[in-house]
Amino acid sequence: MISASWIKYTYRFICIAPITLAAACQASVDFDGLWKHKGYGDIYQLNDTESKIYQFNSEGCVLAETMTKTDMQTTYFPNATLSHDGMTLTSHQIARPFAQQFERLSALPTQCQPGQRLNANASPVEIYHFFWTTIHDYYAFFQERGIDWAQVYQQVAPDLSDDMSESELLNAITASLSGFSDDHVVLTYGDNEYAPAPPKGVLRVLEQGFLNQSEISDFDTYVADRLAQISLTQQQMMDTGSVRIINGSSADTLYGAERVVWGTFNQGKIGYLRPNMMLLDTGENPDDPDQWVSNMAQVIDQAMQDMRNTETMIIDMRFNGGGADGVSLALASRFNPVTQRVIGKFTRTIAGDGETHWLDLPTPSNTPAYTRPVTILVSGTTVSAGEVFLMMMKALPQVTFMGETSSGALSDALVKTLPNGWQISLSNEVYIDTQYQSYESIGIQPNIPTTALTLDDLNHHQDSALTQAIRQLSR
Repeated sequence: MISASWIKYTYRFICIAPITLAAACQASVDFDGLWKHKGYGDIYQLNDTESKIYQFNSEGCVLAETMTKTDMQTTYFPNATLSHDGMTLTSHQIARPFAQQFERLSALPTQCQPGQRLNANASPVEIYHFFWTTIHDYYAFFQERGIDWAQVYQQVAPDLSDDMSESELLNAITASLSGFSDDHVVLTYGDNEYAPAPPKGVLRVLEQGFLNQSEISDFDTYVADRLAQISLTQQQMMDTGSVRIINGSSADTLYGAERVVWGTFNQGKIGYLRPNMMLLDTGENPDDPDQWVSNMAQVIDQAMQDMRNTETMIIDMRFNGGGADGVSLALASRFNPVTQRVIGKFTRTIAGDGETHWLDLPTPSNTPAYTRPVTILVSGTTVSAGEVFLMMMKALPQVTFMGETSSGALSDALVKTLPNGWQISLSNEVYIDTQYQSYESIGIQPNIPTTALTLDDLNHHQDSALTQAIRQLSR
């Protein structure tokens, strides 16, 4: 399954001013040194010998990753530009449209110095403290999620000791995370994951359906089977010959290879577009998020061309599991007639709020914007980059949301490595609209509330929410 918590990158380098991170433009020594990603707790050490990533909090530091200089440049600093004073490095990525800024450091912080860093020999108490402090320093939504993190520590502290086993440490950490309803909070240990957020939206209905049957014993297999059934039901509802399906290069655990579906209803009057993810991993470089955006942009252009004569459109986001914000931007732009500011974001850490970076929604470059009525189907499963797309579309007057409140988990997942190699992802970014409203934890509410998926839908091969949307647009 493609993770929603990747770091986005590209391999394209352009020799333009200001200085770019490419050997063809100038010697790469200008970029050697230490670069801190402010608000993220990461330090990148870039040099010819061995490039390293350190992850730190107010009480400790770990060496999270070691790689070649070339790998670090292409993965973390694509199309980077250096400020004229040489103190700020800015990374520009299509998949991650908000620019990433890094500050030059003269030396590593004390806790990251050799002999001071935590490593695999850290005691269970040290590992737990590093975990707790990481969440304490970088998690942005304690208040919104109703979490008293200091109280959580007090509850766990009596059970902490240097003699505790690995399973006891795991129990302490999972117990600490149990109150998080954030889809981006996930503990990864070995080949296993612990995700405390309960299933929402269509996934909750699918879970109920799974528990109500006995034919299929594996939950993922059941979900994949039912989603394939729903897709087939939708295709049978569409106009004959109008259905197009674009598959990805890999089989997702839930969605299979299916990435984008479109077609028409009512003799071509109503268009239908369903992106299962905000990514399209086809063709060359299937792991390159910037390529995902380019792939999706081409598919969107084809879909919009096929639906150019429709009177209205349905965009089905009920099953969308997120992906790249750059795809959200590319898709939303096809419906925007005038360039306008629609969304901003900033980091929120123990040190305070970072600078707000704003993003303008462009107009489509190849075709006129689709300004006829658009109904977007939403569920509690609509999450992350899917919700970023909703925020962008919310600014457009022709758009109506129908279904359920979205998940309320928009921040990128910030992944941190613990001294024993386990990883914890968390939310440290606040997305806001132009009225400075954040939808983290509360989600984006529908204009027309309705149940996104029902058990009857699963049992009787129907899609009542889609049928309701078609009926609404046919009036």
